[in-house]
Amino acid sequence: MAETPRELIKRLVEARDNLTLADLSRALGLNHAYFQQYVSGRSPKKGLPEDIREGAAHLLGIDPDRLRETQRLPVGLAQDGQGARTVSAVTQSTRSGPPAGAVRVEYGSRDFPIYGSSQAGNEGQVVDYDHVVEYRHRPPELIGVTGAWGMYVVGDSMEPRYFHGDRVHVNPHKPVRAGRFVVIVRHDNTALVKQFVAKNDSRYKLRQLNPKRDIEIPANEVQGCFLIVGATDAD
Repeated sequence: MAETPRELIKRLVEARDNLTLADLSRALGLNHAYFQQYVSGRSPKKGLPEDIREGAAHLLGIDPDRLRETQRLPVGLAQDGQGARTVSAVTQSTRSGPPAGAVRVEYGSRDFPIYGSSQAGNEGQVVDYDHVVEYRHRPPELIGVTGAWGMYVVGDSMEPRYFHGDRVHVNPHKPVRAGRFVVIVRHDNTALVKQFVAKNDSRYKLRQLNPKRDIEIPANEVQGCFLIVGATDAD
């Protein structure tokens, strides 16, 4: 008997008392429902993006290749508890009490600026990019990073990666590569949350997820393309 990567993740998570699918999602900076939707077969249809596949494999203690959609694996090939990493208690497990053996992760000072809402839909919305809406505690991955900021997502076109009301966390210094998720800010302060596909001298090619389609934006309209390094579920 063989199992798919979706079945493998479900089995490994269920075998651990200190981990839920929501924990796994949050530990990778995703909406809490991401892996629940994945294991149920709803999305993503073609398998996990490379960065999520590698992160999930690291936390589950298995080879990332075992989570490729093209493979079906003999049941028991990935042994529970062999090299699995601990997911931090910051993921707020739905089980009673913190996960056993969880490592406490501290947030930084309340100096992390959040800007006006970004429309995750087709054309974006003009946001007050020059004025801070509120300050939040600095996420662990951005402690000590100058110029880091966050933004609210509005709309459903990037589900299941980002949901309406989620906050995305941006590191303006990290390079962007294909497959990663970004905030594109135009010179008119229109902002879009999208998946980065490619860029040449004249255009940015981006992808939205719901419905899935690619869009192109002239490079001379873009003020900046900023890497999303984490996210927080809507309050």
